[in-house]
Amino acid sequence: MQIDSRETFFVLRDVVHQADPRGRTELELLGAEPHRWRSAAEVADSAETFAPAELAHLPPGLLAGPWPGPPRFVG
Repeated sequence: MQIDSRETFFVLRDVVHQADPRGRTELELLGAEPHRWRSAAEVADSAETFAPAELAHLPPGLLAGPWPGPPRFVG
């Protein structure tokens, strides 16, 4: 099965949030991956594969302050 997936990432500063899996779609329920928030350091230090691949390199620049431009698209 081929899946075309598009993800939206948000930068949250100083926010504590617990992911609620109750709103997952039928397709999302087929996946076995757990949902949780990760800090920028956890992403950078992880041995896991993230998509987009450059995700680990984006947070430091985004956390430096407000993003003044349009949404960023990464491959």
